[in-house]
Amino acid sequence: MLAWGIEEGDMLVVEDNNELFVEELVVLEINNEFHVYEFIAHTNGEFIFLSLDSQMQNIKTDNWRNLPIVGTVTNVIHQLHRKNTMRFAA
Repeated sequence: MLAWGIEEGDMLVVEDNNELFVEELVVLEINNEFHVYEFIAHTNGEFIFLSLDSQMQNIKTDNWRNLPIVGTVTNVIHQLHRKNTMRFAA
């Protein structure tokens, strides 16, 4: 997910949506787990979703409304990390 600027520990803001747009990130609930997909194309009547998790299969479907979509990613909240371990004390 680094290509999207999403790093380990980040929080995703997901909103319920009744429509999808190409290049949006969507969250699906599969086997009680959340997975992030990119909606990459709508061609020849098929909606194509690219899994951002290498352990999950990409999805092709003729009806995206049948997918267990939780919502679309609207924002990412990054955690702040220390850049180094140097400490200063008074």
